[in-house]
Amino acid sequence: MARDGETSDTDDLRARFQQQGRPDFADERARKARGVRIVLVVISALASVVSLIIIAMGLNAGVGMGLWVGVCALAAAVGVGAVALAVRGRTRWAVAGFVVAYTLASLGDILSNRHLH
Repeated sequence: MARDGETSDTDDLRARFQQQGRPDFADERARKARGVRIVLVVISALASVVSLIIIAMGLNAGVGMGLWVGVCALAAAVGVGAVALAVRGRTRWAVAGFVVAYTLASLGDILSNRHLH
Protein backbone atom coordinates (compact mmCIF):
# COMPACT_ATOMS: atom_id res chain seq x y z
CA MET A 1 0.00 0.00 0.00
CA ALA A 2 1.55 3.25 -1.17
CA ARG A 3 1.91 6.28 1.09
CA ASP A 4 1.35 9.84 -0.08
CA GLY A 5 3.78 10.64 -2.88
CA GLU A 6 5.09 7.09 -3.06
CA THR A 7 4.52 4.44 -5.67
CA SER A 8 4.22 0.71 -5.30
CA ASP A 9 7.86 0.50 -6.47
CA THR A 10 8.84 2.43 -3.36
CA ASP A 11 6.95 -0.04 -1.19
CA ASP A 12 8.67 -2.95 -2.94
CA LEU A 13 12.06 -1.39 -2.31
CA ARG A 14 11.17 -0.74 1.33
CA ALA A 15 10.01 -4.33 1.79
CA ARG A 16 13.21 -5.73 0.27
CA PHE A 17 15.32 -3.40 2.38
CA GLN A 18 13.53 -4.43 5.56
CA GLN A 19 14.05 -8.10 4.72
CA GLN A 20 17.81 -7.61 4.79
CA GLY A 21 19.85 -8.46 7.87
CA ARG A 22 19.47 -5.08 9.63
CA PRO A 23 15.86 -3.89 9.70
CA ASP A 24 16.75 -1.24 12.31
CA PHE A 25 19.33 0.35 10.01
CA ALA A 26 16.95 3.10 8.86
CA ASP A 27 16.00 3.97 12.46
CA GLU A 28 19.65 4.11 13.50
CA ARG A 29 20.48 6.38 10.60
CA ALA A 30 17.56 8.67 11.45
CA ARG A 31 18.79 8.94 15.07
CA LYS A 32 22.28 9.86 13.89
CA ALA A 33 20.89 12.47 11.50
CA ARG A 34 18.81 13.96 14.31
CA GLY A 35 21.92 14.17 16.49
CA VAL A 36 23.84 15.97 13.76
CA ARG A 37 21.00 18.45 13.32
CA ILE A 38 20.96 19.18 17.06
CA VAL A 39 24.72 19.81 17.10
CA LEU A 40 24.43 22.14 14.11
CA VAL A 41 21.60 24.06 15.77
CA VAL A 42 23.69 24.55 18.90
CA ILE A 43 26.92 25.66 17.20
CA SER A 44 25.09 27.93 14.76
CA ALA A 45 23.18 29.56 17.60
CA LEU A 46 26.48 29.96 19.43
CA ALA A 47 27.98 31.71 16.40
CA SER A 48 25.07 34.16 16.45
CA VAL A 49 25.44 34.83 20.17
CA VAL A 50 29.20 35.33 19.87
CA SER A 51 28.61 37.88 17.10
CA LEU A 52 26.29 39.82 19.40
CA ILE A 53 28.83 39.59 22.23
CA ILE A 54 31.50 41.03 19.95
CA ILE A 55 29.22 43.97 19.18
CA ALA A 56 28.46 44.54 22.89
CA MET A 57 32.11 44.30 23.93
CA GLY A 58 33.23 46.64 21.16
CA LEU A 59 30.64 49.25 21.99
CA ASN A 60 31.39 48.97 25.73
CA ALA A 61 35.10 49.45 25.01
CA GLY A 62 34.32 52.73 23.29
CA VAL A 63 34.99 51.55 19.75
CA GLY A 64 32.99 53.74 17.40
CA MET A 65 30.21 52.38 15.26
CA GLY A 66 31.46 51.41 11.87
CA LEU A 67 31.61 48.71 9.27
CA TRP A 68 32.49 46.14 11.90
CA VAL A 69 29.04 46.43 13.52
CA GLY A 70 27.36 45.65 10.20
CA VAL A 71 29.66 42.70 9.61
CA CYS A 72 28.94 41.28 13.08
CA ALA A 73 25.20 41.85 12.65
CA LEU A 74 25.36 40.03 9.32
CA ALA A 75 27.21 37.18 11.05
CA ALA A 76 24.42 36.94 13.62
CA ALA A 77 21.79 36.88 10.87
CA VAL A 78 23.63 34.19 8.92
CA GLY A 79 23.98 32.16 12.12
CA VAL A 80 20.22 32.35 12.68
CA GLY A 81 19.72 31.26 9.07
CA ALA A 82 22.02 28.30 9.67
CA VAL A 83 19.93 27.35 12.71
CA ALA A 84 16.78 27.40 10.56
CA LEU A 85 18.47 25.28 7.91
CA ALA A 86 19.65 22.75 10.48
CA VAL A 87 16.18 22.46 11.97
CA ARG A 88 14.78 21.73 8.52
CA GLY A 89 17.38 19.03 7.91
CA ARG A 90 19.51 20.91 5.38
CA THR A 91 22.73 19.99 7.13
CA ARG A 92 25.16 20.79 4.31
CA TRP A 93 23.74 24.29 3.93
CA ALA A 94 23.68 24.67 7.71
CA VAL A 95 27.39 23.84 7.93
CA ALA A 96 28.11 26.34 5.16
CA GLY A 97 26.05 28.96 7.02
CA PHE A 98 27.92 28.29 10.25
CA VAL A 99 31.29 28.65 8.50
CA VAL A 100 30.20 31.94 6.92
CA ALA A 101 28.84 33.22 10.26
CA TYR A 102 32.05 32.29 12.06
CA THR A 103 34.17 33.95 9.37
CA LEU A 104 32.09 37.12 9.43
CA ALA A 105 32.22 37.27 13.24
CA SER A 106 36.01 36.91 13.14
CA LEU A 107 36.25 39.60 10.46
CA GLY A 108 34.01 41.92 12.49
CA ASP A 109 36.21 41.37 15.54
CA ILE A 110 39.32 42.19 13.54
CA LEU A 111 37.74 45.30 12.02
CA SER A 112 36.69 46.56 15.46
CA ASN A 113 40.32 46.65 16.64
CA ARG A 114 38.99 45.25 19.91
CA HIS A 115 39.97 41.59 19.94
CA LEU A 116 38.42 39.08 22.29
CA HIS A 117 41.74 37.47 23.12
